[in-house]
Amino acid sequence: MKIRKVCDKTSLTERAVRLYLEKGLLCPQSEWRQGRTYTEYSESDVERLREIAALRSVGFSLEEIGAMSQNGADISAFLEKRIEALRSESEDAAENQALLLRLAKQSWQDGGSLGQAILREGKAGAPVDCTFDFGRADGLTQEEKQELGKKARRRLDLWNVAGSFSPGLQSWRLRC
Repeated sequence: MKIRKVCDKTSLTERAVRLYLEKGLLCPQSEWRQGRTYTEYSESDVERLREIAALRSVGFSLEEIGAMSQNGADISAFLEKRIEALRSESEDAAENQALLLRLAKQSWQDGGSLGQAILREGKAGAPVDCTFDFGRADGLTQEEKQELGKKARRRLDLWNVAGSFSPGLQSWRLRC
């Protein structure tokens, strides 16, 4: 079956299917004809795409999914790491909720004054829609990159609160 039919069956975009193919998470039959590669997807490819989508829906990275596909992979170790990450995210969400509940009891003139109150609480750092670019971090795993991002956010938090620049931060760029 062609990619459009696969997308209809899985609710994935063509871009996502191509990315999973590029990352080696999927190996459909391909044939080179007339100077072009033609890919034919099977029902087992569709099922694999559904499995990948399910793993992504609970937060596993593409790298983790690929590693889990290897023979002898310790799936319980992947589960433990993901559970710990979710626990950490839950704690952060609970802290943010408590802060916002406290702030909601006050009246606010505009977003700027609310932002200043959040700054006073020491809860400012890199926006959640920004990612850190570590330059030559290509060889790092997703977990290592996330840990570096957490450390960078902590340093940014300290920089925002203290008003001074951390020397170790010079080599990092923020991408939004």
